[in-house]
Amino acid sequence: MIEEKIVKIITLALLFFVPMVASAEYMDVIEFELNDGCSFGKYMEIVNDFNKDWGEANGYKSRVAMPLQNENLVSMYWLGTTKDAATYGKAWDTWRDALSDPDSTDEVDLSGNPLTQAPKNKVFLNASYTIGTTEYGEFVPSVSYSWVDSRQYDVFDLDVTEADDYYRVDAQLTWYSPKQDIRVIASGRNLTDKQTWSSLARLNSYGALSGQINEPRTWAIEVQYDF
Repeated sequence: MIEEKIVKIITLALLFFVPMVASAEYMDVIEFELNDGCSFGKYMEIVNDFNKDWGEANGYKSRVAMPLQNENLVSMYWLGTTKDAATYGKAWDTWRDALSDPDSTDEVDLSGNPLTQAPKNKVFLNASYTIGTTEYGEFVPSVSYSWVDSRQYDVFDLDVTEADDYYRVDAQLTWYSPKQDIRVIASGRNLTDKQTWSSLARLNSYGALSGQINEPRTWAIEVQYDF
């Protein structure tokens, strides 16, 4: 009986010290939103085609996660997985090399496409008025209005990379001391807190985007002294 217990203890000890090989998938996560007119079912068809045509050949599998409880229920998440980091690195190298290789895809005629970040129309209006006094110095209030037409951020002229037109209102009040050696400038920018894209770029050909919005409403006071 004692010998049997000793054998069991030794066996458990051997099992405990047997090296265990840990494995985990490498995950590539990209947050994105669907374009207007693109349904979830249509997008999943694109994902399935991607997995079949490109993913299988490079050990890369894509899935899409949709949040059910979150502050942001509009965004979804592209989850690309490989068996390890090395496989992901090879897949990324293949993708990158294909993008830079003109023979890897059919030629695309870009004639007629608009220049990037070049809106067709712009409007800028500015009004200022000088109020001069001998005792309190000089006051110069001013206000400006600008409007920028829609503009494209991608040479392929895609709807997803086109930013809508927007307007902006700024105001400023400048005070000059009687000796003109001191200036105080109070300003407010983007007074209507209008939001638009200041940059927009595709991360891949499947709808994932990256971009930055313009600055929100801001206030500032600046003091200048000449000596």
